[in-house]
Amino acid sequence: MRLFVDDLRPFPSGGCECCRDPEQAKLLLSVLPFDHVSLDYDLGYDKETGYDLLVWMDENGIRPSVINIHSTHPFGRKKMWDYAKAHFPASEITAVMLP
Repeated sequence: MRLFVDDLRPFPSGGCECCRDPEQAKLLLSVLPFDHVSLDYDLGYDKETGYDLLVWMDENGIRPSVINIHSTHPFGRKKMWDYAKAHFPASEITAVMLP
């Protein structure tokens, strides 16, 4: 299963669970076995970031096969990349720039 988490971008069509809110993402990740997770860094004002969600996944033993970072936020994208590389060694880490 695939999960796409982004507060603004249009959701991809077909074959993917999607959510805008980090809390909803945590709920889905807690109950469903996702093998591919695609995260944005900015997830809305006064909310957790995609980085925070990565840390939560790590702390809760959620280990997808693929973690994709689709953020255009330069600092956030690098921070997420570095964390994912260090804490998810068995996962394939990718980055795709979405408009």
